[in-house]
Amino acid sequence: MQSFLNRISIKGALTATLVLFAVLLVVMSALGYTGGVKGLTTVLEIDRVAVRQVDLVNQANIERLKIIVSADAYSEALRAKRFASEGDKGVKLQSMRVSSGSAREMYEAYREVPEGAPEKPLIDALAAAFAPLLDLLDQQIQALEEGDLQGYARLNEQQASMASGYEDALRLYLNHNAEKMDGLLADYEDMHRMFSMIALGLLGAALAILIAVRYGLQRVIVQPLAEAAGHLQRLAKADLSQPIEIRSRNEVGQLLAAMRDMQESLARIVGSVREGSSSILVGAQQIAGGNADLSSRTEQQAASLEETAASMEQLTATVKQNADNARQASALANDASSTAGEGREVVGRVVETMQQITDSSQQIANIIGVIDSIAFQTNILALNASVEAARAGDQGRGFAVVAGEVRNLAGRCAEAAREIKALIEDSTRRVRDGSQLVDQAGKTIGEVVGAVRRVTDIIDEISAASQEQSAGIAQVNTAIAQMDEVTQQNAALVQEASAASASLADQAHNLEGAVEVFRLSGETSRQMAAPRADAGARGLSPRPPQVQAEAQRKRPVAAAEEQWESF
Repeated sequence: MQSFLNRISIKGALTATLVLFAVLLVVMSALGYTGGVKGLTTVLEIDRVAVRQVDLVNQANIERLKIIVSADAYSEALRAKRFASEGDKGVKLQSMRVSSGSAREMYEAYREVPEGAPEKPLIDALAAAFAPLLDLLDQQIQALEEGDLQGYARLNEQQASMASGYEDALRLYLNHNAEKMDGLLADYEDMHRMFSMIALGLLGAALAILIAVRYGLQRVIVQPLAEAAGHLQRLAKADLSQPIEIRSRNEVGQLLAAMRDMQESLARIVGSVREGSSSILVGAQQIAGGNADLSSRTEQQAASLEETAASMEQLTATVKQNADNARQASALANDASSTAGEGREVVGRVVETMQQITDSSQQIANIIGVIDSIAFQTNILALNASVEAARAGDQGRGFAVVAGEVRNLAGRCAEAAREIKALIEDSTRRVRDGSQLVDQAGKTIGEVVGAVRRVTDIIDEISAASQEQSAGIAQVNTAIAQMDEVTQQNAALVQEASAASASLADQAHNLEGAVEVFRLSGETSRQMAAPRADAGARGLSPRPPQVQAEAQRKRPVAAAEEQWESF
């Protein structure tokens, strides 16, 4: 068993575990799905037998009872001569015929049961008992329509005698439905108990598998990783004396093999660290020499900057004045540009257009008034037509419907006309507001002319100041030419210093990487860092007094340069 656990890979162990639990999940899902389908089938059967069919039977019986009650009331009213008109009689008789038709439709829907169903004979028997009752009811309605009260009474007695057979058939059908529902519920309870026992068995199997998987993962993953962690802790303490043993061929065994290779390479890294330290010292010395040459070149550049500063002082005052004038000219030009956008010719066209809009709005308002009047007259005519159609009775019913639709259309037309009239009044008010804005535009054009004249005067002043700037700029160009020559020489030295700095950075990077991989104790690190700090101090000599004095002399020039940059 131990040899098998050492040979199996972590990927294989995890895959086997996931597959096993996936199989259990599929089995439990299949059981749940089967139980759900069975439960749904039971519910649908109960709904079909106990709800829909019984509801149709009850609704049909209610319609039958409504006909009986209405017929009795009709016969009493006919006997007492309480009907106001023949139309009232027709309404009552039509209502009973509608109820009879509804009862027949419900029983036809009730009889739509597949052939071979257990309740098919009971349904046919119930329908056979109900059909004669409906036929007798139709005959009673016909007798009432003809005014034959004696015939109605005779048919009513037959109806009462035949109702007992129908009630017996209905009772048998309802008892059969109750027994069928009890059987369906009992079957569902048996299935639920069976599925519960299977689920408990699967749960026990899952717990047993979970315990076995936990033991296997402990031997395959947890213990080897603990050994690897111990080796890493010794490497962190710079203990390279303990060998690393490899007992398995899985991913953890590959990790231990990589750690062994890393331990063997640490000795080579220590040698590279020492060589990198020597290279850093040489690079630091080269940088120090280049900085000394760069300092002497900087002295020559400072002299040229002094001459440049004198010219800059004169140029600064002139440029400042030109800048102020330019800002004023820009502000006035912007005002003139925004104001001149509106012209006198455009204002005249706008006034003419607004007047045309006002005339058109008035014409549209008159037309809308005519439409509103037509809609009102149409509504009155449709109302009169509806009254005439109502007087005509059944023959004028279709015409009454058409007249009602005409009234609706006329009402909608009138409402739309009122809305359009409101919109036109709002448009007229906006046109008046636009006329006021046009008057303001005419005043703005006059302001544009004055602004443009002021801009012209300021631009003349800027032109005169620009001539004074030309002389100062010529002196600046001469000084800049001298500075450019010295700057080119400094650039060559800076390139040499950059190359040395790059070499120093590479060596420092290699040294840092090697030191991060192989860590020494704190005491040894401090002993090695102290001599290197002393060497760095010896390689970088302090600035000579002459350079310091030159730096003090260059400060006024730098101040003048800062003033020019701020401008």
